[in-house]
Amino acid sequence: MQQPSYAIVKRKQKDMFKEKILILYHSGAGSTKFTSEMLASQLKADFDVTVRHINFDFDYKKLYSYDLLVFGFPTYHCEPSTSMMDFINQIPKLNKQINIFFFTSYGLYTGNSLRIFYHALKIRKFNILGCHQFKSPASDGVLMLSSRIKYMFRFEKNYTKHIKKIIAQIKNHQTKSNTRKPLYKWYVPLNELAKYFAKKTYDKMRDNMYIVVDDCINCALCVELCERKCWTSGMKSPSLNTENCEFCLECIHKCPQKAIIYSKKMRAKPRLDKIFFSAKRKKYINELKTKKR
Repeated sequence: MQQPSYAIVKRKQKDMFKEKILILYHSGAGSTKFTSEMLASQLKADFDVTVRHINFDFDYKKLYSYDLLVFGFPTYHCEPSTSMMDFINQIPKLNKQINIFFFTSYGLYTGNSLRIFYHALKIRKFNILGCHQFKSPASDGVLMLSSRIKYMFRFEKNYTKHIKKIIAQIKNHQTKSNTRKPLYKWYVPLNELAKYFAKKTYDKMRDNMYIVVDDCINCALCVELCERKCWTSGMKSPSLNTENCEFCLECIHKCPQKAIIYSKKMRAKPRLDKIFFSAKRKKYINELKTKKR
């Protein structure tokens, strides 16, 4: 039997001693997933990186096997997504300090989303290394507004610059806390009134969601993707129970047939789908490679 080369042996030995990072995210249309995967692509050369979408059957004891956790979540109505907060609130009290970095994706503004999440982590005695917010494509805006409003489809101008900044922060400050509590945003009280009316609108759209049966191929992707178990399989098409739905819009954006809608007006609207994110990934990976030269 041919023996492995010296270079291969050394590489395997080096990989054995890499620090382990777990990136746990909740993502609706896909922006938070996209950023999680971008971070992983830039960290994997120096760390043993695992990327996972949250689920409510997660074995929280596994958190102790990682040197660093990275949490990612979308901001909805100036707060962290309900699914991510439910996930965090289920974490039992720690008997060992764990290092944390977290980020949020937002369409217009974050409100106190980072501050709320910071408090939830501090209660559980996590050691917080830093946090960041990424302006990202707005999962609701691209469906509700004119497709001519390109801002709704864009990541922030300095997206790759901030990715590199976070990578450097993780590499250089992994063993000590170096972040202050995110500042309280002055505009949040003003937003509460708008939020009240917006929530009524969103609740109405959520309750009006349905499948265009003639377009549905019954692939059951919506059933598979929904961690809140709002979709169930059916003979001709899945059925929806909105009682536990947070209106993350994942099912609408990911449906390959655009068969899930909440009104006829938005049926032909562009989706934040695989094609959209594949093009963004190619663009930003090329930018990161260019900046390394």
